[in-house]
This record gives sequence, structure tokens and C-alpha cells, in this order.
Amino acid sequence: MGLSPFEQVLQGGVGAKLWVASEEGATAKPCPFCHQPMRQPAGTDAPAGLALCHVCQQVWIPADASAWLSSHAAPGSAGPAPAAALPERCDNCGAPLQVDPSGRCVFCRTQLMAPEPVMVNIEAGPVTTGSRLLDAVAAFIGRPVTAE
Repeated sequence: MGLSPFEQVLQGGVGAKLWVASEEGATAKPCPFCHQPMRQPAGTDAPAGLALCHVCQQVWIPADASAWLSSHAAPGSAGPAPAAALPERCDNCGAPLQVDPSGRCVFCRTQLMAPEPVMVNIEAGPVTTGSRLLDAVAAFIGRPVTAE
């Protein structure tokens, strides 16, 4: 699971605490995605086998960690989404599915989803006289221009 979704299903600050604790933690098995050594959080109540990859920001959650996840779940969180509800991997590179706000895979940059729409609110400026180019530049940067 990606670090961001992991943090969202946990109580505030728990995911960040585990991330920081893993910087000093013991090395664990290689990450299944980037093959770099993962790290276990040191000095926390994290379940045995939980490991974090600082290269590709993935979290390995052991199968027997459901009780720990439930006890640390964010209020109103039903826990991680079922695996069948969301694709697990990018269709192009096979990495764990994580998309940026523009809908691209964060690993291979392939467009996977439609980007979120951008709303632009353009307000009419005051009537101006003079150089149309300067008026247009001023309007573009959001400065009203008035005739003197």
C-alpha cells in the first residue's frame, strides 16, 4: 500500500510516526516493487513484519496485522479499501497504483486517469483605455487597470 493511503486509514500522526521511526529501524526484506531494502519502524508498537520502503514510499503490511490496523484506524475509517475495489498495479509498468493529481502513474508517468478538472474564475475588469497589450498583461496577472 502506498504511504499516503496508509496514513489516511490510520489515526492522525500514526503513519508519520512509523515513517520517522523506520528511518532508524532495522533493515527488512527487499521491497517487492523497487527491490531496495525496506525498513522496520524502531521503538513503536507496529506489528511484526510491517516495513516501509523509503525509495518508492510503499508500506508492507503483514497479513496478520488486521487487529493492529483496527485499533489504530482513523475515526470513521472503514480501513483499507478491498483489493478488488481498486486496481493494485499500473497497467503500464506494474508498480503499485499511485496517481498524481494529473492522473499519471507516479512511477512511469503514463496517463492512467483523466486529470482533475481545473476551475478558472475570470472576473470582468474595469473598462480601460490606452495600450491594449499592457491592459491584457495587467488583467492576466490579476491587476485592474483604469484610465487616468
